[in-house]
Amino acid sequence: MLTDKKRLAYLAGWLSMIINTALFGLKFWIGVRIDSVSMVADSWDTFFDILISGVAIIGLRIMFKPADESHPFGHERAESISAIVVSVLLAIVGGGFLVESIKRLIYQQSTTFSVLAITIFASSAVIKEGLAQFTFWVGKTIDSQSVIANGWNYRSDAITTLLS
Repeated sequence: MLTDKKRLAYLAGWLSMIINTALFGLKFWIGVRIDSVSMVADSWDTFFDILISGVAIIGLRIMFKPADESHPFGHERAESISAIVVSVLLAIVGGGFLVESIKRLIYQQSTTFSVLAITIFASSAVIKEGLAQFTFWVGKTIDSQSVIANGWNYRSDAITTLLS
């Protein structure tokens, strides 16, 4: 039987996966249609958020397992490992954006704007910040560092999306 803590943790993970899947599809499709490199790149960052949420859900699933003969003190370390994996994936994605940004500056690539792109970016930033706020709340409520790390991921996504 799932406790309230488990339900809330899984709700945050699955809600994140659903929202990020919708955002990935929308940003990728619109980005390709309007030939926006930054929107397509941002869509791939959102795709990684789906994977990160999957890692967090797996970590929580392992963490919530009861103690057994091999793990007499439980499986709670899985949550720490999950938080580290989320942090490393976030650093990799951030590093990729840094490299791409430097390349654009070096090669002086111009950027084109459209009302549709600005609307998608602004909406995505608001949604990601809302998801960050919800995830922070869940993480604090259930005392989960991996969930809080995911919240920071969404906060950084909201900021980078606004800067796109």
